[in-house]
Amino acid sequence: MKSFVRIPALIAAGLLTAHCAAVTLQPVQTSCANDRLSVAEQIAACHTSLKRAGDTGLSRAPIYRALGFLHHQKRDYDRAIAEYSNALIFDPDHAQTYYNRGTAYVRKHLYRRAISDFNQSIILNPDYAGAFNNRGFAYHRVGDFDRAIADYDKAIDLNPDYPKAYNNRGIVYGKKRQYDRAIVDYDRAIELQPDYASAYNNRGIAYRGKANYDRALSDYDKAIALKSGFPNAHFNRANAFRRLGKFDKAIASYAEAVKLKPDFARAHAGLGIVLATTGRLREALNSLDQALRLQPDYALVEQLRKRVIKLLGQEVRNNTFPIEKFIIAA
Repeated sequence: MKSFVRIPALIAAGLLTAHCAAVTLQPVQTSCANDRLSVAEQIAACHTSLKRAGDTGLSRAPIYRALGFLHHQKRDYDRAIAEYSNALIFDPDHAQTYYNRGTAYVRKHLYRRAISDFNQSIILNPDYAGAFNNRGFAYHRVGDFDRAIADYDKAIDLNPDYPKAYNNRGIVYGKKRQYDRAIVDYDRAIELQPDYASAYNNRGIAYRGKANYDRALSDYDKAIALKSGFPNAHFNRANAFRRLGKFDKAIASYAEAVKLKPDFARAHAGLGIVLATTGRLREALNSLDQALRLQPDYALVEQLRKRVIKLLGQEVRNNTFPIEKFIIAA
């Protein structure tokens, strides 16, 4: 018969659920950006076009915009920002360029700079629904939930069929513990885009907030069915199983999350919690050790690690973990 270890509630509560929000990048149309070529070939073609363009700003600006977009696609956000900035030197009143540069700043977690660019994009194009959505995302990330909701409201007013804006607004309502309003937004996002895996995942989180774990699990299952390789949904499903006391299923879901995303510190920590709860202390310590390697400042996990070591009746010195020497205390 398995022995169960009581884990402090503070530690269990410290594992935040993983939402999925969305910003969008606006494609660029120019002669050197040709989908029939690879990204590297398009970049080379754009540099050739720059050499031919001379000093005419109006001819150079779209090429720099294309280069920014192409580097953005490669996730080279520093180069993308540099090329968008070059484009703005020659064409400073181009709303889309501010929009795309703001999106690159979002990817670098430079949210205040992103907000500044989205502000300028909206000044130049007050009907730019995407800019309101992306600025809302940036406000959300800096903790200004009311401004985020106001921007998502505006994005939806401008484009009532905008599933990402409904999804993102739902996340902020969830952060404010307004779960019913969040669910209404996720419902609309899914109605508009039935294969929207992230909206199912996020709606599951809202149902979990209402302690409706069966509905939450149903949504996580749907998210996983729609999007193979979705570590956040596996992680959230594991959290729900853990709360229901279905520890074997929780272990399997956490294990799948870390298999899909080996650097997922919270999933390693969650796995460690459930393994410790079920008395599998040596395995738990392995998982907690991995979580701390990935996130050394994870204080709650450090507390649990110390508790597991105490339960094992061993002292571990100098941050080394000779797991093979551990013997589970009787």
